Amino acid sequence: MEKDADTSPLILWLNGGPGCSSLSGLLKARGPFLNNLDGETLYENIFSWTKVANVLYIESPKEVEFSYQASDSDPDTQNKFSDDLTAADNVRALQDFLKCHPRYQNRKLFITGESYAGVYIPTFVDLLLKKTIDGSVTGVDLQGFAIGNGDFSSVLGINSAISLTYFRGMHSKKEFEGLARCVPDSYSGPMTYYDWSKYIEIDIRGHPQPRNSDPSTHDGFCGAEIIRQAWDDVWNTDNDVYNTYQDCYERNPLPAPGDQDATSSIEFMRRSKRDAIGRPLKYSPFIDGAKRLNYQSTDNNGGLQCVNPKEVYLNRPEVRQALNIPDTFTRKWQVCSDTMEDLYYDQQYNDTTPFFESIFASANAMRKPLRVMLYHGDADMACQFLEGQWFLESLAKKAELTTKAEFAPWMYEQIEYSYLKNPGGYLKSFAYKDIVTIDLITIKGAGHMIPVDRPGPMLQAINNFVTNVDYNTPLWRTQNIERKPLKAEFIGAPDSMISRRDADRVYDLPGLTFNPDFKQHSGYLQASTGNKLFYWFVESQNKDPSTPLVLWLNGGPGCSSLIGMLQENGPFRVNPDQRTLWENVYSWNKAAHVLYIDSPRRVGFSYQNMTENDDELWDDDKTASDAYYAIEDFFTAYPEMKIMDFYTSGESYAGVYIPLITAFMVNKIKEKESTINLKGMIIGNGEVSYIQDLRSTPSFAYYHGMVGKTEYDSLSDCCTGEDVMSGLYCHYDDFIDPLEWTPRKDMDRAGQTCANKIRTLLNGPPGYEETNDPYNLYQDCYDLPVRNYSESRSEMKGKVMMVRDWNTFKC
Repeated sequence: MEKDADTSPLILWLNGGPGCSSLSGLLKARGPFLNNLDGETLYENIFSWTKVANVLYIESPKEVEFSYQASDSDPDTQNKFSDDLTAADNVRALQDFLKCHPRYQNRKLFITGESYAGVYIPTFVDLLLKKTIDGSVTGVDLQGFAIGNGDFSSVLGINSAISLTYFRGMHSKKEFEGLARCVPDSYSGPMTYYDWSKYIEIDIRGHPQPRNSDPSTHDGFCGAEIIRQAWDDVWNTDNDVYNTYQDCYERNPLPAPGDQDATSSIEFMRRSKRDAIGRPLKYSPFIDGAKRLNYQSTDNNGGLQCVNPKEVYLNRPEVRQALNIPDTFTRKWQVCSDTMEDLYYDQQYNDTTPFFESIFASANAMRKPLRVMLYHGDADMACQFLEGQWFLESLAKKAELTTKAEFAPWMYEQIEYSYLKNPGGYLKSFAYKDIVTIDLITIKGAGHMIPVDRPGPMLQAINNFVTNVDYNTPLWRTQNIERKPLKAEFIGAPDSMISRRDADRVYDLPGLTFNPDFKQHSGYLQASTGNKLFYWFVESQNKDPSTPLVLWLNGGPGCSSLIGMLQENGPFRVNPDQRTLWENVYSWNKAAHVLYIDSPRRVGFSYQNMTENDDELWDDDKTASDAYYAIEDFFTAYPEMKIMDFYTSGESYAGVYIPLITAFMVNKIKEKESTINLKGMIIGNGEVSYIQDLRSTPSFAYYHGMVGKTEYDSLSDCCTGEDVMSGLYCHYDDFIDPLEWTPRKDMDRAGQTCANKIRTLLNGPPGYEETNDPYNLYQDCYDLPVRNYSESRSEMKGKVMMVRDWNTFKC
């Protein structure tokens, strides 16, 4: 503990697996120091859990990395591994720790862990409470336990993964609907909640197996297809099972010194896909990893999650000596023991409901209040949030839990007087006889290793859980996250008559921090009379004469395409100083010439001469025709580009712009009024159908953790249309106007009730629209202080919105 160690609580931490070292939790996520890329030095973790409590990391079960079984251990259990044996060993280890460190006896204790700790911890806590009741364990003041992305129920994990993988875009509509043949006609509910365990069973190693192994039969097909969609496509593909939205593009294939095997097993790759193999990616002098972190959002930056310097560090002789590892213990430390999980460990319990019920009974018998937090990163697929939600909702019915707080967002605030408060995630609370409270909480945007992805919100959540205050209590009220100064030996040098096209040439762009190897032009294109559309054209870095030309439009309607240029796919990005530009190495102009146009008129730098054209109306058809004429005007200034393959592209409301512009252009080409070499169109996250948007939004919100199960299930009576079985393609437009999202007129009382329920869900929990980033559910900005703390949020918004020189907010 960084302060008040003599009085602060004790947190015990266990990683999962089974067979993974808890030192991963220490050195990669929640410990006071994290590994630099050199595999030799450590940098400060300002979001360490030691700001909240004293933290005890135990490598469990026996034979996991630095833990071992002595030669004189019990012959009945030697070389045997199971959930029951692990629970018993954990109780004995805790007792031994308290015996060696008596000052922690009767200290407030919280048992925590992640992943397969969803089994470890309920079995551990259950046994610990029973031994406390019978008097064989003393000196333990258990206050509660917290489990992150826990494997509570393998069956519910499979059942929920079917729909969740579809809503993560991992399966097609045809694949998902193909499982309808496996749902009997007698089943009356939506396919979403069907129990697929009729066709599969979970083996002793925790893997699903088909009950019928003949895929040519009905049951055999269903079993195989369920396992493919809910297991194989989750664990055995190139996707990162621990974070759907995180990838690693660089991997060093060289083995660590003395390691003859440059590749790990498939199982290790599957479990530790984020970790680089062997040595760190770069063999360079000291690099301060702390400088690579994005403190404005606390989220991952610089690819630190893609390397594994822990193995190099923990296998250094001087480190092992400092950690009191015996010289006789020569086994190399690894993140996880594959052989233990796949060959030796008996996963006895594929559903932990009985242990939770037993824990409730023990707490009630002791009349001892107990607090529980089940938390989930909602981008995880390994032990995903729906498994936890369905598990707890089922447990609530079976154990007759009461609801203390309905599903709602909880807010994260990193610094005082912050302009932005972000949803840290969502929360629903239950209680058992006012003795046990259970908080079901998500950490928005995080994967399996939550403190790696969202260290700030995770620290606020664990701090408020341990101190028993509202989860909305800001982090800054209790914790200081300022960095400590570096040691002197690690402080290095500071971070150090012309043609129209020629008239539009940009020769010296202010703020460039590199020398571009391409030409760029900027100016105005003539649209319809009086309308001038601003353009910025960057030639390709690819010198191939067949390089195509791509048009880019942002959406809105009313958003400047310079957003795409300076924030998304252009060759440079704006630095935080708002004065300099840095290179985007993934710029689209590596593959094509790119033309950015501010459209429609009066958006961004585009303007309208009201003397020549006093039209005050905007619509999709006018936007399409103006864009077409501007493109033709571009080709008059750049005639050599007209022979290039041409593609229209854009995002968001460009889902309307682009089809209309392309169709307008096709008609002109058919009528031989244009010779544009049109080849295709590209639309990203396009608004292509308001009807389908309305029909899909409720299910999308639920399967991304933004809506509670009770709220989502309340729409079951409002599901009309041809696909009622799946419950995913309901015609909510029978009750709601898809363009205005307002109730339709002349409906009966049932229709009005459905319209109200749909609108309530579409609007989200209180404060949802004000605080969530609709453009990226898993990205937040935490550190945007107001210039004057007395200014209100609305005043700040007003000041931002009044900027007119060039305004990205004109959307």
